[in-house]
Amino acid sequence: MHPHAAPPYAVPHTRPPRRQGDLSVSVAALAVAAGIGFLLGAFGLMSLAFVDGCTPPDCDADAFTRAINLTLVGASVVGIGGTVTTVVRLARRSVAWPFAVATLVLVLATYAVGGVFWYRS
Repeated sequence: MHPHAAPPYAVPHTRPPRRQGDLSVSVAALAVAAGIGFLLGAFGLMSLAFVDGCTPPDCDADAFTRAINLTLVGASVVGIGGTVTTVVRLARRSVAWPFAVATLVLVLATYAVGGVFWYRS
């Protein structure tokens, strides 16, 4: 066989190495986002349990309930979407940490906006 000829067998495709820093930052950001989401979600659900303390001249119980429900659903959608995107990028060995950090920031922003609406109701 000639030294410059192609081998008679297929060369297996090798995956690029996993970036440990990318994996660490991604997992940490998603864990913080999940923890914050769980704590604030529990706070929102507990607030719904005591919605009867919302008196009509001072607050609107329907707006209060709507604000909390939309916040919980919005934060859940953002969290699940960001987690799926990050995991897919990690599986493909692409850079994933910006998506995990963006998920954390967007979950916090969702709860912040929901908190404003909760406070105004």
